[in-house]
Amino acid sequence: MILITGFFILIMAIFIVLFLLTKKILKTLMLGILLTFVIFGVLGFLIFRDVKDLIGNFSDSKNKMLFVLDDKIIGGMTIKGFGFEEQEQSKNLPLLVSDQINNLNQDYPENLDNILGDDYKLLIIDSNMIEKLEFISEEDNNFPENGKEALEIIKQNDSLKYYFESYLPSKGFTKSEIGMIKRQLSSKEETTLIFKNSDNFRSFIATFYFIKLAESDTNYIIDGFGNGNIKIYPETITIRIMREVPSTLSKFISREE
Repeated sequence: MILITGFFILIMAIFIVLFLLTKKILKTLMLGILLTFVIFGVLGFLIFRDVKDLIGNFSDSKNKMLFVLDDKIIGGMTIKGFGFEEQEQSKNLPLLVSDQINNLNQDYPENLDNILGDDYKLLIIDSNMIEKLEFISEEDNNFPENGKEALEIIKQNDSLKYYFESYLPSKGFTKSEIGMIKRQLSSKEETTLIFKNSDNFRSFIATFYFIKLAESDTNYIIDGFGNGNIKIYPETITIRIMREVPSTLSKFISREE
């Protein structure tokens, strides 16, 4: 609400200054209303131009989606717009991998422009959001059953080792079964890179579970923009206004759509 409050304070300040200069209420009102219309006109033009740019570029341009935990990038992917379902169905998520993550962390969070590079926007997401996911499909029975378990794996220093040596045994998998799972994963091209090291694995888990969360709870994702769990950079005036919109209004809009 900072942006909205600041706007109203500006309008009030204009009226007060005009009154102090003119000492006439009617003249103050007329000049104040005129200046208010001018401000609204300029603001409306900026919003219109910004919305046009967002509509024209966001869905067609490459954006980086970054997952952050304890002020460090732990993973992410490149994406156009919010085409999560299309990305998941492709079975080939354009994940950020170990070398890329290490390079990005050299600039995060001080030099976001370097991280942005030639991309259109950065979506910076608090990885703790995935804890909200209650359940994923039984088809993914080798993966954590919910967001809380996935987040626990992500938080480990060696996530891949923890997954094979602690998580899977806790779910009743024997050493023989875990060995078979490893062989299956190493034989598939789409999983070899994911399970190459803990950085790649964390990147996949954070991305995969966020996509599942976005599909199952759109309102929670919308709220994320308002409470700062999801940030967009560079932040334009339209994005700031969207961030100021109360969660209740966001939910109403999402239901109407």
